[in-house]
Amino acid sequence: MSAPVTVLIAHSQPQVRLIWRAVLSPHCGRYHIKGEAATTDELLHAAACLQPDVVLMDAGIAGKCIAATAQQVRACAANAKLLICWQYCHERLVQQIPGLPVAYLAEDAPPVEMLFAIKELMRGNIYHCRQTERLLSPQCAVNRLPEKYRQLLWCMRQGHTAKDMAMATGLKPSTVRGYVKEIYALIGSRSMGALESFMKKEGML
Repeated sequence: MSAPVTVLIAHSQPQVRLIWRAVLSPHCGRYHIKGEAATTDELLHAAACLQPDVVLMDAGIAGKCIAATAQQVRACAANAKLLICWQYCHERLVQQIPGLPVAYLAEDAPPVEMLFAIKELMRGNIYHCRQTERLLSPQCAVNRLPEKYRQLLWCMRQGHTAKDMAMATGLKPSTVRGYVKEIYALIGSRSMGALESFMKKEGML
């Protein structure tokens, strides 16, 4: 049996660190949490002392330059892979980090996706959830959203039903439901935070 993957958890909020522990704990045969950190300094010190296989960290803990922090972590623990979780308020921090095995997950990615991301990292692969792919895609800046989508986004943000949205846009309720499904697929999430983040990126908020 292979040795468990060692993980260092880094987040400023204790309750989030508890949640991450709860995700990994049922799989203690495969993952071993080696330590925790609440600040960047603690993260770098722990990485140097513990030499974890994976650093599970919040994007916000890195401040404005996540790429520089990622390089610092690798300087402290040369073999560490980074799994970076980002909140929608920190989406501007998400950026490509060339040359490093990095995975990115949005805050509402399902727990099983965290396990899958770690597995991919340990194989030497980069992993991005759908919301991260959307953020990093150059096409986002090129393709303007159709006007019907923009109208429906406002309605969705206000919590209107498909029937209300149909009346507001002049579409059939079944057509509205189809468009809403396409919009959620485009966003990569059904959370209000993701929807508002998407609208900000489109210049709507």
